[in-house]
Amino acid sequence: SGWRPVAPPTERISPLVRSRCHRDDRGTRVGAIPNPYLCRRHNVSNLCAALAALKLFGGDLRGALAASAGFAPLPHRQQELGLVGGVLAVDDSISTTPESPLAALEVYAGREVTLILGGFDRGIDYGGLLAALARGAAKRVICLDKAGRRIREEAARLPQRPESASF
Repeated sequence: SGWRPVAPPTERISPLVRSRCHRDDRGTRVGAIPNPYLCRRHNVSNLCAALAALKLFGGDLRGALAASAGFAPLPHRQQELGLVGGVLAVDDSISTTPESPLAALEVYAGREVTLILGGFDRGIDYGGLLAALARGAAKRVICLDKAGRRIREEAARLPQRPESASF
């Protein structure tokens, strides 16, 4: 079939990123982020927001940070399916807002990615996502369900689409 599984993110992430530290509002080191998935820039922001809320209620920041080691992302959220012909396939079909796949594409910048997206169509403006795709953010885009159908239709009307992007 040509498919080759990819190593789990834990095995591919650099030690520098893996040791990324979280600091509180006074700059005091709380601890390292133990989960490579949470070291992605958009997830660091989410983790910081969760820890800030926990701090407001007097929670244990170090304990919460340690507990984040067991965090598992949702299925279909930046789920790496494997490699075929050197192209990494990432299932991000749970993303029905344009910001979610944009965050995913940022993680894989500079790589040849086949992005699978779609889902329930809430009538959201996909202009920013379409612009990123037109700039070549993904080699291929596979569109699923109602949102995917609309993204495909809107992409077909783009004045500029790189030859490498197929919808």
